[in-house]
Amino acid sequence: MTPPRVAITIFSAFAAFAILEIIVRITQILPPYGYPRGLFQKDPVLDYTMTPNFTGEIVFAEFRTTFSTNSLGIRDKEFGEKKENEYRILALGDSLTWGAYGVPLEQTFVKVLGKKLGSDVINAGVVGYSTDQEFAFLKILADTYQPDMVIVNFSAGTDFEGNNQTGEMTVKNGFLVGNTFQSQTPEEVRTYLLDHLRLYPLIERGVTTLFGVHKQLLSRLQEEDRQSYLYLVPPSRDYESQIEKTKKILSEMKVYLLSKGITLVVTIIPTRYQLDPQNFVSNYFARGEYDMELPQKIIREWGRQENVVVIDPLPEMQKQQSADLYWKFNPHLTEAGHEVIGSFIFDQLEAL
Repeated sequence: MTPPRVAITIFSAFAAFAILEIIVRITQILPPYGYPRGLFQKDPVLDYTMTPNFTGEIVFAEFRTTFSTNSLGIRDKEFGEKKENEYRILALGDSLTWGAYGVPLEQTFVKVLGKKLGSDVINAGVVGYSTDQEFAFLKILADTYQPDMVIVNFSAGTDFEGNNQTGEMTVKNGFLVGNTFQSQTPEEVRTYLLDHLRLYPLIERGVTTLFGVHKQLLSRLQEEDRQSYLYLVPPSRDYESQIEKTKKILSEMKVYLLSKGITLVVTIIPTRYQLDPQNFVSNYFARGEYDMELPQKIIREWGRQENVVVIDPLPEMQKQQSADLYWKFNPHLTEAGHEVIGSFIFDQLEAL
């Protein structure tokens, strides 16, 4: 192809792209991909929160879910003043608790538990939070909701690391982005493209559809690689620091709740590869000692020392792993996974 033809081809491609961009801007025909803009807002205490009274749709390759937040920015209904003899439970956690990944609110494990108990269980899970932010959020919500019990849903894959960091996430142009050096550049670029090109969601979704298996598997491997240190025996010095910080936060939360006469329960939400660790082990622990239940053992031992009930659904989930408890290319629970966890928590609380 001669240089003039190359130039004409490039110009034609840019012109076509520009025309499509204009059409999309005028017609607003393309839905967003990923989290909707505006779901998150900056907060001076918590770094960020979910925007109050927000309604939107989350779209990923395997699902799309419409959700809303209440006046306090949580994915739940409005709750009035607590009535006499009413028993309330407040559930704290991250995106695994929030649960808007192909799962309606009423089918999340928080609400499965509530239906079985016949009591209100309030879903205060927030995407990206760790136990330290959950503790700060608890102090904001406790007087409003006046819970009798608080269930901290501890994420085995992310909370240790998250509790040892501050300001790791921030909000830019209505999107939640990483605030660390490793994640800042690609997320900054994606945020810029989402903010300036209406065609970008279509391009991203098309690439995911065409090359999704490779892209999502690569993402899954990167997630596993980043979290593999959680199972090494003995733990690294950095992991030891994360463990001690996590125990300190949980112990401070226990003292705070005791001062208000509120019961603390901790539930450990496992990673998806803990359910069937064979490939994970062969990839990362061909040499060296490991324990795929080490995060659970650490939190259970803390609970024993502090006389706090710790619920570990991992054994039950391993029994039912054929039920596709997690999405194939997304690290979050399916409706079946929520059902198993909610039912298991109920059984454990009933046995107390």
